[in-house]
Amino acid sequence: MSTALIYHKDYLNHKYPYNHPERSERLSYTMDFLKKTGILEKVDLLTPDPATEEDLLRVHTPEHVGYIKDLCEKGGGSVDLDTYASPDTYNLAKLAAGGVMLAGDYAVGKEGNSFALVRPPGHHAYKNKAGGFCYFNNVAVMIKYVMEKYPRSSECLHSPGPSLVLSRNRVYAPDRGGCRQGIYGKHSRSLRYQRC
Repeated sequence: MSTALIYHKDYLNHKYPYNHPERSERLSYTMDFLKKTGILEKVDLLTPDPATEEDLLRVHTPEHVGYIKDLCEKGGGSVDLDTYASPDTYNLAKLAAGGVMLAGDYAVGKEGNSFALVRPPGHHAYKNKAGGFCYFNNVAVMIKYVMEKYPRSSECLHSPGPSLVLSRNRVYAPDRGGCRQGIYGKHSRSLRYQRC
């Protein structure tokens, strides 16, 4: 079984005008590590196309998609306290959603493993609202896309159990206390994990 890594160099262009935990170094350091360790040579490195507005509208309201698009066309600005949109954010968020769609397409269509190394992230975006550094919910966009392209895939995506959740009792999340400089406190080289 092959493994695909989905990545686009333009993901590094998503910038905040101030020190922020969601920064391009997260991806550049990861790609450097994958090169140094030889992992990149062992995966299918795929470059995505952006999601279309139609793809986004399967999940998000027209008002939300239009708001992000208009804000970026006007030069960007704050969406909320910790989420900022630059002039490029709309297009980069579509590219990130397209990356996750490609990962889903690869996993279901080729029955291979895939990992989408994308930014901006999307997991905190709601149907009608951005937040938590996220503009469009990349995973929700991918699921709607995969369900439409591969109708039988909905059996897998909707089934309870191991195909959807590895463990309901053990969910680990980064302990944000002291992990990053800026809004999360003093910089630390180690990430601690706590059980949720």
